[in-house]
Amino acid sequence: MSSRRTRARKVGRGFYGVFFADFWLKLVAVLLAFAFWWSVANDPRAEITMNVPLELHRIPDGLEISSETISEVQLRLRGPASKMRELRPREVHVELDLASSPSGEHTYELAPGQVQLPAGIDVVQVLPAQYRISLDHHAVKRVEVRPHVVGTFASDRHIASVTTDPSWVTIAGPASRVAEVQAASTDPIDASGAMALESFVTRAYVADPLVQISSPQPIHVTVVMQEESKQPRVSHARH
Repeated sequence: MSSRRTRARKVGRGFYGVFFADFWLKLVAVLLAFAFWWSVANDPRAEITMNVPLELHRIPDGLEISSETISEVQLRLRGPASKMRELRPREVHVELDLASSPSGEHTYELAPGQVQLPAGIDVVQVLPAQYRISLDHHAVKRVEVRPHVVGTFASDRHIASVTTDPSWVTIAGPASRVAEVQAASTDPIDASGAMALESFVTRAYVADPLVQISSPQPIHVTVVMQEESKQPRVSHARH
């Protein structure tokens, strides 16, 4: 009998220890858990629209984007109102992995699974739902620099020659776009009032935004003016 009573007392102390040891700490934990549940259960759901950048990851070596691309994606997001009010664009990422993409044109789906979000927020819609892109091989080419001279000049002067230094620049970009560029142009140079020789410093550019000038540098343009030749007078003798 005594052994049974001893075992009973041990069991009783065990139950007591489980439920009443550190009673106040356990009570606080229970109250905090209840408060959290209550706040989540009573936090209304809200929906917002947010524009975030589209991130293109792991473009294959030797390839470049050769098409005009969208820079932002519009997202419809839904979640607890308190979280939606605190959500910032820097916390949201839309990622497209191009690691296995060959050259050419490709269409990719933009799905909710490609959106990285804080926990508890859902993606309702991604716009656009598809993303089309062209990839091309990298190319380099030398093209001449064509000066763009404008201005108003004296009636007895005209432009005799225009030279640039350097007269050539190297451009780089997607092969198909580089092939279409025949020359780089300078910014407009106003040579109004030039009478003999005038020098200007400007920059060259390529109209195609996907083609860049390698190692851009100042362009020195020299404009040489020449006096208009006067026509000799012809006298008519009277007979």
